[in-house]
Amino acid sequence: MPLPRLCCRSFRRLSGQGCVVLLLALLTNPRAVSQEVDVLDQLENPDRAAQAAALGGVFQFRGIASKPEGQQRTAYASTSTLRLTYEATYGAIRWVAHLNMEDWRASQAGALRSLLDGQAHADRLRSLALRERGDRSQQTAGMDWMYAQGSFASGRYTVGRQPISLSLTRLWAPADTYAPFLPGDVERLYKPGVDAARLDYYLSERLNSVSIVSLDQDAKAGTQAKWLQRLEFNGEATKSFAYVGQRRNCDLLAAGHLVTGLAGADWYGEALWYRRNGNAARGCANGGGTGSNWGHRAVLGSSVKLAANTVGTVEYLHQTPISRFADLPWIGTGRQYLGTSVSYQAHPLVHLDALWFANLSDHGQQLTLAARYTPQRNVVLRASLAGPLTGTGRRHGVASEYWRMGRVFQLGLDWYF
Repeated sequence: MPLPRLCCRSFRRLSGQGCVVLLLALLTNPRAVSQEVDVLDQLENPDRAAQAAALGGVFQFRGIASKPEGQQRTAYASTSTLRLTYEATYGAIRWVAHLNMEDWRASQAGALRSLLDGQAHADRLRSLALRERGDRSQQTAGMDWMYAQGSFASGRYTVGRQPISLSLTRLWAPADTYAPFLPGDVERLYKPGVDAARLDYYLSERLNSVSIVSLDQDAKAGTQAKWLQRLEFNGEATKSFAYVGQRRNCDLLAAGHLVTGLAGADWYGEALWYRRNGNAARGCANGGGTGSNWGHRAVLGSSVKLAANTVGTVEYLHQTPISRFADLPWIGTGRQYLGTSVSYQAHPLVHLDALWFANLSDHGQQLTLAARYTPQRNVVLRASLAGPLTGTGRRHGVASEYWRMGRVFQLGLDWYF
C-alpha cells in the first residue's frame, strides 16, 4: 500500500556536555552503542541539528452504495476527508500535528448512523473538534494527531494525541485496546490518535518496556485514566510481548509471540484476558453480564508468501462476546471466526486484495474484493465490493452480522500533496 509522503525527516541531537553524555550512555545501556556513529557525527556537524519543518496532506473521497438486510432501497453515501499534516524537529523534540476536516453525507439517516457507528472509539480527554450534524449529514474539523516525541540514551517518550499499535497480528487485533483497525479494513492509512503519555525504555539490546497512560472523558463516569505496562522481547527471528493494564472497571492481561521464517511462513499467536472489577455497564461484562467475570480473546495465525508477488494470511479467533457498551473494542458477535486474506501485486501500478471471513458461531460468511490503481506517485484510485455469501447465515432466527451489513460497493480517491 503506498504510504503518504509524511514530509518529515527526523534528526537526533546530543546537547550539553557531548563527550560525557556519550560515555555515560555507552556505559549504562548497550542499546546506546548503536547510536554512537550518529551522535559523533552530530557533534562534529552541529548544523545537522538545525530546525526542520514541513507541511503536507492528503485528500480522500469515498462514494458508497449499500443495501443491508431488510432494506428495500439502496442507500448512497459519501465521505470527504482533508487531512493537513505538520511535522517538524526543533532541537531534540519532534512535533507532529494532523488536522482532519470531514464531510459525511447519506441518502438515508440509517446509512449515516451505520457509517458513524462503525468508527473506532479512541481515548480522548477533549474532542478538539467542531461538529455540525443533521439527519443525513455531518461535518467535523479537529485535531486527530497532536504530539511531541523525544529520545534519550535509554529510550523514547511521546506525549499528546498519538496513534498506538500493540498487536502482532494481521486481521484481528485482540491485544490492541487503542482504537484498532477492524479485520475487514483494507485501507489502514491512519490510526485514530489517543490522548496518552508513552515511555519506551530500552532495558537491553533485545528487551524493552512500554509504559502508557491514556485519558478518556465519559459523560457519566467523568475523566478516566487508563494504564498499560508492557515488556517486549525482540529476537533475531522472533518477537514476544506481555502486558498488564487497566481500563474502566476492567483488568487486562495479554501476551503474544511471533516467529518468522519457520517452514517458509510467519507464525503468530496473541491473547487477551480481561476481568470485570466493578458493576459499571461500560466495564468488561460478557454478553449477558452473568457467569464468570473473566473473558478472553485469542488469535492463532500464519502468513506466507505464496508467490513472488502474492502473500496469503489465515487467522482463527476465539473470544468471549461482550456488550457493545463495554470499554473494549468490539470485534464481532460470534465466539469463533476464521479469516483469510490474499494480497496480489498484479502490476507495479495495480494491487488486488481478497478477504474472506466466516462467523463459525452463526455460519455467516463475507467476501471482500478490493483493487487499487496508482496512475502517479501521489494519486491512488480504489474500488471494493463486500457482501455476504449464499444464504442468510441465520441462527435461532437471527441473521448473521455479515448479512445484516449487506452488500457494500465503494469507489475512492486518495490524493497526497
